[in-house]
Amino acid sequence: MTGRVEGKVALVTGAARGIGRACAVRLAEEGADVALLDIGKAVETVPYAPSTPDQLEEAAEAVRVLGRRALTVTADARDGNAMREAVDSAIRQFGGLHILVAAAGVDSWGNAWELSDEQWDTMIGVNLTGVWQSAKAATPPMIQAGGGAMVFIGSVLSYRANKQFAHYTAAKHGVLGLARAFALELAPHRVRVNTVDPTAVATSMIDSQAYKDRFVGHPNATDEEVRALYLSWNVLPIPWIEPVDVANAVLFPVPLLRRGEVHYWDRSARGCRSYAEVKEPSGMLTVVIASPLEPQFVDRILSVAPARVRVCYEEALVPTPRYPCDHTGVRPVLSESELDRWRSLVSQADVMFDFDWVEPERLPVRAPRLQWVQATSSGIGEFLAKTGLDRSNITFTTAAGVHAIPLAEFVLLGLLYFTKEAPTLRRWQLDHHWQRHTTGELAGQTVLVIGLGQVGSQIARSCSRLGMDVWGARKGWRPDTVEGISRLIQLSEIREALPQVDALVLACPYTPETHHLITREELELLSGQAVVVNVARGAVIDQPALIEALTSGGIKGAALDVFETEPLEEDSPLWDLPNVLVSPHSASTVASENQRIVDLFVDNLERFLNGSPLRNRFYTQRGY
Repeated sequence: MTGRVEGKVALVTGAARGIGRACAVRLAEEGADVALLDIGKAVETVPYAPSTPDQLEEAAEAVRVLGRRALTVTADARDGNAMREAVDSAIRQFGGLHILVAAAGVDSWGNAWELSDEQWDTMIGVNLTGVWQSAKAATPPMIQAGGGAMVFIGSVLSYRANKQFAHYTAAKHGVLGLARAFALELAPHRVRVNTVDPTAVATSMIDSQAYKDRFVGHPNATDEEVRALYLSWNVLPIPWIEPVDVANAVLFPVPLLRRGEVHYWDRSARGCRSYAEVKEPSGMLTVVIASPLEPQFVDRILSVAPARVRVCYEEALVPTPRYPCDHTGVRPVLSESELDRWRSLVSQADVMFDFDWVEPERLPVRAPRLQWVQATSSGIGEFLAKTGLDRSNITFTTAAGVHAIPLAEFVLLGLLYFTKEAPTLRRWQLDHHWQRHTTGELAGQTVLVIGLGQVGSQIARSCSRLGMDVWGARKGWRPDTVEGISRLIQLSEIREALPQVDALVLACPYTPETHHLITREELELLSGQAVVVNVARGAVIDQPALIEALTSGGIKGAALDVFETEPLEEDSPLWDLPNVLVSPHSASTVASENQRIVDLFVDNLERFLNGSPLRNRFYTQRGY
């Protein structure tokens, strides 16, 4: 999926927290590299806690986790020289500048005639002069590039006034006028300038005790009192909106609309939210279910928003499941009229639950209105590349996490299978042979889990709770920890770790980078008593090298749920090796799978309708 600002470079001021941080993350989700700027220290006359450098770095890391590049800049937006240097840094680092979001802002309060000169100067300086300096610095490179987009964060007080906020109101009125002037002057250069003017937003200011006490009217005001106060101010039955709501609105004017895209706005005098959908004139959103699903789950999808969503599911037109929760099934032989009916349904789809089973590679043509497909599998990168769908403008979400518990259970089965000598026990049982013996235990063993997504994290927790020393490996370094892991390494460091572990578990996505991640060289680094468990994809391991290690005694055994070729060839040696446990890519399939996938889809459908970020979004540049 190509994001709406794929390959663009954005500069976001006030990016350490609140609205600025939410904008930086949303832009990254849509494909932009982001320069994040914040002052990172106390600002004069501001009566609540300032942003910190740590918060700015954490916001940048949230961008990097999405597979985009991030640059942090500590600077004061009021300083013209500092803003020009920030723009220059972004251009040097990323090669250009296409988007500016001027979100740096502060607040304080007091009656107009009682405000100090310093309060006035700070408010106008940060909230108006800072926007001007930011736009002034960003304009030359945008003109040189032949276009760009600027969004200034204003306020509902850009249009009206409120007691206690004269200086804030003056600054925000100024932002609106500034945007109008910049828009007129930059339009010939194809630079678009807009404001987003939200109501109250859940930021650190609202959460500060000083703010609560001032406006509720007594010391130690509670959250409930503040909430009731804000509800009394707003037309919409909400006290405030979230930073991501503002970020979603910022994404409205930034990119050029895709063909056929229409934006709908729900706006009151005191609040503003947005969402984008491609809809029929009636406003109905069409969801087409493309794989077998039980009636109760179809009804559950329909119940999300029956006045806004039309659900299409015709059981006779989709494959017949061979077992519960089978999303591939036996393909039906459709008559010409049935095939026309199926294609008609697909052509109406705005959203699909699973892929078109007839011609998935033609989905962008067959379904011109299609915006989003919810997959029923976690690993869809190879499928999207094979069908060319990864080059389309369709958003895809995966079933990541749905299968975490059953896959973790299979990993434990595989580890216990060899630790407790199950192959030997089975052989003795068939021979009616009784022999007392000693077995091993998982507690105290060291296991390396490669891939720490939702599945890998669940495996780590499960192994740790059985007393294993769990090491984890993943692509790139991130400061967050994973429960149960005692040592965290990067993929590039696994060779140093392999001689020290008793078990190797593969739970990573299959990407070009992880193709044959484990080759003969890595297998030879494992001890002869090591066990390998693969719940990733078959091609993550060099399968011939694995067979050689298993037959030569290079490793103790392997529990495999996935294989390079599926179904596994009838003449594969893996079928007959006594130290191999073969599972036909079914470790993730349990009776509750459809319920869990529908839980995910329903949550995502509600997010889609509300314009919120979708869970488990697939990113082409990452491959998962």
